[in-house]
Amino acid sequence: MEKEKLKLTKKIFIDGHSFDTQFQGTTSYLIGLYSELLKNHQDIELYIGAKTPHKAKKFFENFSNVFFIKYKSSSSLTRIFFEIPKIINQNKFDYAHFQYIIPFRRKKDCKYLVTIHDILFEDFKEYFPFFYRMIRKVFFKYSALNADKIFTVSEYSKSRLVELYNIKSDKIFITHNGINEHFLNFKTGKKESSDYIFEKYGIKKYLLYVSRIEPRKNHLELANLLLKNNFNDNFNLVFIGSNSLNPNFHKKINELNQNKNRFLFWLEGIDTKDLLHFYNASEAFIFPSVAEGFGIPPLEAGILNIPVLCSNSTAMSDFDFFEPYFFDPFNQKEFESKLIEFIKNHKNVDTNSIKNSIIKKYSWKKSSYVFFHQLS
Repeated sequence: MEKEKLKLTKKIFIDGHSFDTQFQGTTSYLIGLYSELLKNHQDIELYIGAKTPHKAKKFFENFSNVFFIKYKSSSSLTRIFFEIPKIINQNKFDYAHFQYIIPFRRKKDCKYLVTIHDILFEDFKEYFPFFYRMIRKVFFKYSALNADKIFTVSEYSKSRLVELYNIKSDKIFITHNGINEHFLNFKTGKKESSDYIFEKYGIKKYLLYVSRIEPRKNHLELANLLLKNNFNDNFNLVFIGSNSLNPNFHKKINELNQNKNRFLFWLEGIDTKDLLHFYNASEAFIFPSVAEGFGIPPLEAGILNIPVLCSNSTAMSDFDFFEPYFFDPFNQKEFESKLIEFIKNHKNVDTNSIKNSIIKKYSWKKSSYVFFHQLS
């Protein structure tokens, strides 16, 4: 009986190195996808590899069938070339799931799965350093060509993988990012959130943009347009996100605030509780990014009934429920005209309809269903 049970159990190894670093989209993806999968499938055993497994463990404390393997090496190259292949060889895993890059050394009786969230560096070279692009091009393309199954998070990313890496469409499966349960279950009133943010941060009546600070995200273009049209007289602007690729950003913020009453605020390291209050207390949310593999922040705002003005570029082209407040970020005149119209009319947006559209289309339950049915 025990042998029969073991045969029916699917053993999945996950490279969870993203748990070791600053919280990012790939981490949210692993938590959301596998938490939902484990709720519905008791026949899965999950083994998560990480240098700091305790960071991963807190997200899976309610599951008895999740185990953790501590990486010895801090080097990403050592991990992918030597340590992970050794771990897989020593265990009878049915599947090994990676984000972006699979190992070059493979075990024949283990199926290799990879989620490639995006290959933006291929289409938007000007936003990524040369060596960043070259290294990823080699590793991502190898992984796409050699994995048993490929997953990605948007129609846009799938189409680019098919075209640029000559991958057959039926080898790629879309597992959309879902909305975090913290957002789905948040019931605090707007006034309570507004009071909380003002008391803790001294900020009120603001427009919000949540995203990493990178040139392709268009933060400064948004700030300049608000200044140009004197919207700073009526609204503050809050940026929330870590700075990864824009070393002069703080200086630019100070320059934009110069000779004005301070209207622009940039915050890093905001915890989930405060982030929810920031969303909830905002007058409106603006997402002018040029390129995204998915683009979860405008959906999070929409779930909380916040009016959204959103870019329609790359993966965001799927977010047509934000119409008519949907714009081409490469067209500055359109961006400006949409921004003016949106700020004047944002209180008339049917946020309930948008919220229902988001819930219907984007859920971890749907994505886990797609993922599980490729485990064959």
